[in-house]
Amino acid sequence: MPRPVSTSHGAERGSALLLVPAAVLIVLMLMILTVDGGRALLVQRRAAGDAATIANDLAALGLDRRAFQEEGLVRLLPEGDLLARAAGLPHAGEISVTRLDDLTVEVRVRRSVAPWLGNGSLPGWGVLEVGATARGVLRSPAPIPL
Repeated sequence: MPRPVSTSHGAERGSALLLVPAAVLIVLMLMILTVDGGRALLVQRRAAGDAATIANDLAALGLDRRAFQEEGLVRLLPEGDLLARAAGLPHAGEISVTRLDDLTVEVRVRRSVAPWLGNGSLPGWGVLEVGATARGVLRSPAPIPL
Protein backbone atom coordinates (compact mmCIF):
# COMPACT_ATOMS: atom_id res chain seq x y z
CA MET A 1 0.00 0.00 0.00
CA PRO A 2 1.50 3.34 -1.01
CA ARG A 3 2.31 5.72 1.75
CA PRO A 4 0.18 8.85 1.73
CA VAL A 5 2.03 12.10 1.12
CA SER A 6 1.54 14.69 3.79
CA THR A 7 -0.10 17.80 2.45
CA SER A 8 1.90 20.10 4.70
CA HIS A 9 5.31 19.01 3.23
CA GLY A 10 4.26 18.02 -0.26
CA ALA A 11 4.95 21.42 -1.85
CA GLU A 12 8.41 21.64 -0.24
CA ARG A 13 9.65 18.33 -1.53
CA GLY A 14 13.08 18.77 -3.23
CA SER A 15 13.48 22.39 -2.17
CA ALA A 16 16.82 21.62 -0.49
CA LEU A 17 18.10 20.55 -3.88
CA LEU A 18 17.99 24.18 -5.00
CA LEU A 19 20.45 25.14 -2.25
CA VAL A 20 23.16 22.72 -3.44
CA PRO A 21 24.31 24.79 -6.48
CA ALA A 22 24.44 27.92 -4.30
CA ALA A 23 26.51 26.09 -1.68
CA VAL A 24 28.88 24.75 -4.34
CA LEU A 25 29.31 28.26 -5.77
CA ILE A 26 30.05 29.71 -2.32
CA VAL A 27 32.62 26.98 -1.57
CA LEU A 28 34.22 27.53 -4.98
CA MET A 29 34.52 31.29 -4.43
CA LEU A 30 36.04 30.74 -0.97
CA MET A 31 38.54 28.33 -2.50
CA ILE A 32 39.48 30.93 -5.14
CA LEU A 33 40.01 33.58 -2.45
CA THR A 34 42.10 31.17 -0.38
CA VAL A 35 44.37 30.10 -3.22
CA ASP A 36 44.89 33.57 -4.68
CA GLY A 37 45.26 35.18 -1.25
CA GLY A 38 47.80 32.56 -0.23
CA ARG A 39 49.73 33.14 -3.43
CA ALA A 40 49.79 36.91 -2.79
CA LEU A 41 51.05 36.27 0.74
CA LEU A 42 53.78 33.98 -0.60
CA VAL A 43 54.93 36.59 -3.14
CA GLN A 44 54.95 39.24 -0.40
CA ARG A 45 57.09 37.03 1.85
CA ARG A 46 59.51 36.38 -1.00
CA ALA A 47 59.68 40.13 -1.65
CA ALA A 48 60.51 40.68 2.04
CA GLY A 49 63.27 38.09 1.86
CA ASP A 50 64.66 39.60 -1.32
CA ALA A 51 64.55 43.11 0.16
CA ALA A 52 66.50 41.94 3.22
CA THR A 53 69.03 40.12 1.06
CA ILE A 54 69.53 43.10 -1.27
CA ALA A 55 69.84 45.51 1.68
CA ASN A 56 72.49 43.34 3.34
CA ASP A 57 74.34 42.84 0.06
CA LEU A 58 74.33 46.57 -0.62
CA ALA A 59 75.57 47.30 2.88
CA ALA A 60 78.47 44.92 2.26
CA LEU A 61 79.14 45.74 -1.40
CA GLY A 62 78.41 49.44 -1.08
CA LEU A 63 81.46 50.36 0.95
CA ASP A 64 83.07 53.50 -0.43
CA ARG A 65 86.54 52.02 -0.86
CA ARG A 66 88.16 55.26 -1.96
CA ALA A 67 87.02 57.05 1.21
CA PHE A 68 88.12 54.06 3.28
CA GLN A 69 91.56 53.79 1.70
CA GLU A 70 92.34 57.50 1.47
CA GLU A 71 90.69 58.88 4.61
CA GLY A 72 89.97 55.80 6.72
CA LEU A 73 86.22 56.57 6.68
CA VAL A 74 83.66 53.79 6.71
CA ARG A 75 80.66 54.94 4.69
CA LEU A 76 78.41 53.84 1.86
CA LEU A 77 78.65 54.90 -1.75
CA PRO A 78 76.32 57.65 -3.02
CA GLU A 79 72.72 56.60 -3.66
CA GLY A 80 73.09 56.44 -7.46
CA ASP A 81 76.04 54.06 -7.18
CA LEU A 82 74.10 51.88 -4.72
CA LEU A 83 71.17 51.67 -7.14
CA ALA A 84 73.56 50.67 -9.95
CA ARG A 85 74.98 47.91 -7.76
CA ALA A 86 71.48 46.77 -6.81
CA ALA A 87 70.63 46.44 -10.50
CA GLY A 88 73.43 43.87 -10.78
CA LEU A 89 72.01 41.73 -7.97
CA PRO A 90 69.51 38.97 -8.79
CA HIS A 91 65.96 40.10 -8.04
CA ALA A 92 62.52 40.25 -9.58
CA GLY A 93 60.26 43.24 -9.41
CA GLU A 94 60.77 46.94 -8.99
CA ILE A 95 63.31 48.05 -6.40
CA SER A 96 64.18 51.43 -4.95
CA VAL A 97 67.25 52.22 -2.88
CA THR A 98 67.54 55.04 -0.36
CA ARG A 99 70.70 55.91 1.53
CA LEU A 100 69.48 56.99 4.96
CA ASP A 101 72.88 57.99 6.36
CA ASP A 102 76.54 57.14 5.87
CA LEU A 103 76.06 53.58 7.14
CA THR A 104 72.40 52.68 6.44
CA VAL A 105 70.65 51.78 3.21
CA GLU A 106 66.90 51.12 2.80
CA VAL A 107 65.60 48.88 0.01
CA ARG A 108 61.98 48.65 -1.14
CA VAL A 109 60.84 45.82 -3.37
CA ARG A 110 57.47 45.92 -5.16
CA ARG A 111 55.89 43.11 -7.11
CA SER A 112 52.65 42.53 -8.96
CA VAL A 113 50.64 39.38 -8.35
CA ALA A 114 48.15 38.26 -10.98
CA PRO A 115 45.49 35.93 -9.60
CA TRP A 116 45.52 32.34 -10.83
CA LEU A 117 41.93 31.30 -10.24
CA GLY A 118 40.02 34.50 -9.58
CA ASN A 119 41.11 36.23 -12.77
CA GLY A 120 38.04 38.22 -13.73
CA SER A 121 35.58 35.97 -11.92
CA LEU A 122 35.23 38.16 -8.83
CA PRO A 123 34.39 41.86 -9.03
CA GLY A 124 37.30 44.06 -7.99
CA TRP A 125 39.72 41.11 -7.95
CA GLY A 126 42.58 41.94 -10.25
CA VAL A 127 46.32 42.36 -10.11
CA LEU A 128 47.56 42.90 -6.55
CA GLU A 129 50.57 45.02 -5.66
CA VAL A 130 52.70 43.74 -2.79
CA GLY A 131 55.85 45.21 -1.35
CA ALA A 132 58.44 44.96 1.38
CA THR A 133 61.05 47.22 2.93
CA ALA A 134 64.34 46.30 4.59
CA ARG A 135 67.36 48.13 5.94
CA GLY A 136 70.99 47.15 5.75
CA VAL A 137 73.63 48.65 8.01
CA LEU A 138 77.32 48.82 7.22
CA ARG A 139 79.08 48.17 10.46
CA SER A 140 82.59 49.44 10.93
CA PRO A 141 85.00 46.66 11.69
CA ALA A 142 85.95 46.09 15.30
CA PRO A 143 89.47 47.12 16.14
CA ILE A 144 91.94 44.27 16.11
CA PRO A 145 93.49 43.79 19.54
CA LEU A 146 97.25 43.77 19.49
